[in-house]
Amino acid sequence: MEHSWKTNIQAPHKKSLSVIISSQTYMDDIIWLTGSKHSLERILFIANEFNKMNNIQTNYEKFAMTMNEKLQTVDGEININFRSEIRKIKPIRMGESVRILGVWVNLNLNTKFVLNQCKDIIRNYNRIIHKKRVTNL
Repeated sequence: MEHSWKTNIQAPHKKSLSVIISSQTYMDDIIWLTGSKHSLERILFIANEFNKMNNIQTNYEKFAMTMNEKLQTVDGEININFRSEIRKIKPIRMGESVRILGVWVNLNLNTKFVLNQCKDIIRNYNRIIHKKRVTNL
């Protein structure tokens, strides 16, 4: 925030004061849906400007990207332009599952991953209670 004022209305000199106010913000599980790489880069540019304005840091290591088409790149990574820098992001493959807002999603609509998770939860539960005694409260 910046403000300028005249200390003397008859003098041409101005005084100014500038202060940075940090807002404390935490954003988690953000999803951007778009039809093209160009649109995604525009959205990320706006988000980056918002983050700069509010003094928010982004954890780029936690980015997950899914695509509904086969990759055209040799190494499987896509360069995304964040305006301030270009980052390589490895998209989730069609057969992989990714957790989005607490829900496991697979672009091939394969439910095997989630079913295996359910089986693991049940196995762990059974392992924990297997030797527990049943008592009256």
